[in-house]
Amino acid sequence: MSVYFLPLGLWKALLPVTLLLGATGNAIARPQPHVCSPTAEYRGDAPPERLRQGLHEGVNIELLPTTFDLSGDLDAALTERLDHTLQEAFEKSGAPGVTAAVGIPGEGMWSETIGLAATEPETPLTDASVFWWASVGKLFTASVILQQVADAQLTLNQTIDTWFPNYPQAQVITVEHLLTHTGGVFSFQQDLPFRDRPGYTPPNELIDIAARHGADFCPGEYWSYSNTGYVMLAQIAEAIDGKPFSEVVRDRLLMPLNLTRTETLSPEQIPPNLAVGHIDGEPDSDFQPSVTFGAGNIVASAEDMVRFLAALLSGEVYPRHLLRNSLTELYPMFDNGTYYGQGIMLYDIDADTNSIHWLGHSGGTPNVKAVVAYDLERQIFVAVAVNGDAPAEAIAWNLIQRLSD
Repeated sequence: MSVYFLPLGLWKALLPVTLLLGATGNAIARPQPHVCSPTAEYRGDAPPERLRQGLHEGVNIELLPTTFDLSGDLDAALTERLDHTLQEAFEKSGAPGVTAAVGIPGEGMWSETIGLAATEPETPLTDASVFWWASVGKLFTASVILQQVADAQLTLNQTIDTWFPNYPQAQVITVEHLLTHTGGVFSFQQDLPFRDRPGYTPPNELIDIAARHGADFCPGEYWSYSNTGYVMLAQIAEAIDGKPFSEVVRDRLLMPLNLTRTETLSPEQIPPNLAVGHIDGEPDSDFQPSVTFGAGNIVASAEDMVRFLAALLSGEVYPRHLLRNSLTELYPMFDNGTYYGQGIMLYDIDADTNSIHWLGHSGGTPNVKAVVAYDLERQIFVAVAVNGDAPAEAIAWNLIQRLSD
């Protein structure tokens, strides 16, 4: 099984700035706890003070527009620059194919898809092709949960023993812990036998794998990325709405937002128009994008991804105060300048004279990389996915930079 499912690609060769990569919050090596307090204090790294309380260098979430008009097409000059930039980045990336979209509120949308859906047999991408967005799908899972919170169907401080009574530390792990990756829940892709297992693995078995490893740390004490936690969140959403997760997402998000080129994969589903993930330039023979369930089983066009993030940030998906709260507590991630809230990432990376200040989410496995983000300073949306091991964030950043030329 080749789903390692790291949240970032990250950037690397295509990015015109230098980034220092480091690990934070990796608590896997800590001794397993035996008794945990429901009020454990956070002992991990903290973000800079300027990123506290939902503020980002003076940009308050409450001051974001309540609607983003992305109708229409960008003008010909902008389109030409973006076309050229994407083609150049694609050729440098070595990926079989890439899809990208840029949305400028009040001006319009641009999108382009180039390359191959598969190298063997050689299958060109088309305008109807969709890509797997890996961990970017956590934005959708978190949105469903926060909608259910808004509907008073559950609370963020509710413990998960309601749904998983036998899971280690379930009596002190909360819904919010799962959203923020602070629950100490072992992430299934770190299990070596699982990595070697071919084919589809059902969600219940993914949770069982994590349960056998026990707790990584007491809930609330540290941050450690957990795909298992988002599998659990999807099962919680199913239990509350009484329907399969794919239908929950369809009914709560896709249909109301008219995201006609987005789909939540059912078990073992591989749509015929899906770009196949590649490893070392070859199609992944065990490409199973539905395995990850609520941790990232969304396939979509880049344009739909931009429209979804715009709806989320405008307060159309769930109430704006919940968005503000989702960024009140931020946790440093693997890479310098990246932080996690409740199912949403904040990118705050400065190097030399360049800066990147985004809200959104990244996704990545050995066979795909993806990102969707809103640039807070430039007020631009961008989404990029590649069906190979190439830095989607770097391509996205180059597209945004070209708009300033």
